[in-house]
Amino acid sequence: MNTEYNAVVNFRSEMAGLKALLGWTNEDLARWLGCRASTVSELYRDPRKATGMYILKIHQRFREERAKQFQELL
Repeated sequence: MNTEYNAVVNFRSEMAGLKALLGWTNEDLARWLGCRASTVSELYRDPRKATGMYILKIHQRFREERAKQFQELL
């Protein structure tokens, strides 16, 4: 149970972090994911409904953008 909770928290924080790093709205994120803004809102409300594709795309892009940010600081 605790592992599922951690996964939900991590997904939400990565999605919010990606939006913040890129200055994106739900509409921008939806356009990039190839879905509707309402789907992005639903993913945030209940990440357990997210498909693996959305989870992996958001996870990978968040890590890439965060790495770019750290490289700029060096």
